[in-house]
Amino acid sequence: MDPNFMESVSNWLPQSTKEKLLNPSAEAIGLGISPLFYKIFYKPIRYGIIQRQEVNDLINRTSEKVSKIPKDKQTLEKRGLIAKSVENSQYSLDSDQLREMFANIIANTANKDYVGGVYPVFPTILSNMAPHDAYFIKRITTGNKIREKIALENFVIYGQNLKTGEQVSLTYARNIICIKEGSMTLIDRPEQSINLLQSFGILKITDENPISLDPEYEVLENKYFNSNKIPKSTNEFSWLSPKGHRKVLEVTDLGKLFLESILGIHFN
Repeated sequence: MDPNFMESVSNWLPQSTKEKLLNPSAEAIGLGISPLFYKIFYKPIRYGIIQRQEVNDLINRTSEKVSKIPKDKQTLEKRGLIAKSVENSQYSLDSDQLREMFANIIANTANKDYVGGVYPVFPTILSNMAPHDAYFIKRITTGNKIREKIALENFVIYGQNLKTGEQVSLTYARNIICIKEGSMTLIDRPEQSINLLQSFGILKITDENPISLDPEYEVLENKYFNSNKIPKSTNEFSWLSPKGHRKVLEVTDLGKLFLESILGIHFN
């Protein structure tokens, strides 16, 4: 590698980052990763397209995680995938949570124990996520555990068009889920996040109805069967009692690997 180039890289990195990324225990892998940051971010920073502070934060997070990889577990076998993750991260630098997720995926790709579970599509998925999608993902995980099944319900009201006699229906609340945080049960409507992650095969919606989720469905129904969003009968439409269509939001096998790679936690 060109020593002049490496000197430029070394001078560009913050001192705290150099101490982590280029310390003796992580030097070999650090020398493989640090030039990628330099090549990808130098010009955007120079021309003010992105903020250096955000780049430095991403580098520091990455270097912290890389420095913790045991020397015998370090690998640059997937250097191209690491480069893709670094490149894709530039679209998400304005989000603290997304920077953390990119740092995790880069470190996992440099770790022999986990690189086999990092698919090339994962950086692409992450770069398509908005901050609220990252927030949603954090809320469906608890510590080192994924909530593999989550109560999801659509609320529909049925009725009749009084002029034509036609039977009609209206979905007035779609993709409502329960999220548990400690002793609290929160109700959320993350329809956009669900749609995005479902399109990439990370989540799926099934008609399964596990008995274990019944208390969560009851929480949802107590709220939405009394919702002020339910339309009232008029001279044109007569509406009957609303119904809940119980479904399950489920993390796929691919989704589990994705969550492992971006959250830096590993499930048995």
